Amino acid sequence: MAVTSHPGRPLAPVVLDSVLRAVSSVSTGVHLSILGLYCAAFVVLHPLYPIAVPTAYFIPALLVAGFVLPFRALLQLCAAITVLMIGTVVLGPAQPYVVGPIAVAVTMGVVLLAGASRARHGVGAFVGDQMLVELRDRLFDTGAIPPLPEGWYAERAFASAYGEPFSGDFDVAVLQDDDSRLEIVLVDVAGQGQKVATRSLALSGALSGLVGQTDPGRVLAAANAYLGRAGWEDGFATAVHLDVDLASGRFSLGHAGHPPAVRFDAQAGRWVTVTAALGPALGLLPDPAYPRIEGVLRRGDALLVYTDGVVESPTADVADGIDWMLSRAEESMEHGLRGLTTQLVKQGRAGDGDDRGAILIRRD
Repeated sequence: MAVTSHPGRPLAPVVLDSVLRAVSSVSTGVHLSILGLYCAAFVVLHPLYPIAVPTAYFIPALLVAGFVLPFRALLQLCAAITVLMIGTVVLGPAQPYVVGPIAVAVTMGVVLLAGASRARHGVGAFVGDQMLVELRDRLFDTGAIPPLPEGWYAERAFASAYGEPFSGDFDVAVLQDDDSRLEIVLVDVAGQGQKVATRSLALSGALSGLVGQTDPGRVLAAANAYLGRAGWEDGFATAVHLDVDLASGRFSLGHAGHPPAVRFDAQAGRWVTVTAALGPALGLLPDPAYPRIEGVLRRGDALLVYTDGVVESPTADVADGIDWMLSRAEESMEHGLRGLTTQLVKQGRAGDGDDRGAILIRRD
C-alpha cells in the first residue's frame, strides 16, 4: 500500500488550478470571438445608451484579453478596439470624450506591456500558468509510490516554503515490473519555492532516467555528474537513495549530503539513526565516492527518510531536531506509523520558512 500527501497546498490554489484548467482548455479563437462579440455589443448599444454604456465599456474586455490571449491575438484585439474607439469619438453621440478614452488607452498600454513580457513563450497568462501547474504536478507525480505488494506499506508527504506552488524537495520512485524491488530517491535542491522550480524539474527528469535503469550503487554518482555538467551557479542538491528488495527485505542506502535516515527496529523496540555511508552533496565535487550501507527490514521494521526542513531550525541544531522527529515517530507507533510523514511536514522544525519532505517505508 502507498499513500501520498501534500499538506503544503492550501485550498485556494487548488481551486485556482481547476479554474486555470477550465479556462486554458478553451482555444484562442473562441476567446477572441467572445471578446469580439463583446466589443460589437458596445458599437450597437453606445449610440442608443451613451450614458449607460460609456467608452470605459472596453476596459473589461482588455483586462480579460490580457489574461487569456497570446500576444499576437492581443495585438489584434487592441488594434480593433483602437479603431472602434476612434470611430466612437469622431462619429459618436455629441458628448465630451475625455475620461473614458484616456482610461481605455492607459489600460491598453498596461495590458500590452504585460503581454509583451509574456511574449517569449507565446501564450496567454491563463495558458502559461496552466503550463506551470502541469509541470509542478508532473514533478510531484514522478515520485508517486506505486501500490506495493502485500506486507509492505509506504507513504510520503511534502510541503513547500510559504505555501509556494513549487518546492525544492521532491522524490522519484520506481517499482520494478515484477514488484521485486523498490527504488526511491529523495532530493532537496538548494533554495526555495519558484527560484528552484526549473532546477527541480531538470534534476527530476534526469533522475527519472537513472532510477530503476542504473545500478543502485551508481545512481548518486551519475546524478552528481549531471549537476557537474549543468554548471548551475551556486547550485547543489542533497539526496538519499534507497533500494529495497521486497522479497527478502534487504535494503541499501546511500546519502549525498542528506540528513541521516532513521530505522525502527521492531525486535529492539526503538528507533536508531543510520549514520554510516554519508557522501558529499551533489554538484560540489567532480568525482566523489558515495558509499552505501546495507541492512534488512524485518517484519515490523520501518525506514524513514526526510529533508532538512523537517529537523533543522534557526534556534536548534539537527540533533535536537532528530530527537523531536523520533519522539513524534514513537507517538505514532500506536497507529502503525500511518500519517507520520504528514505530521512531520506539517510540524517541521523549519516551519513555513523551508521546504519539507518525508518518506516512510514499513514492512508489516
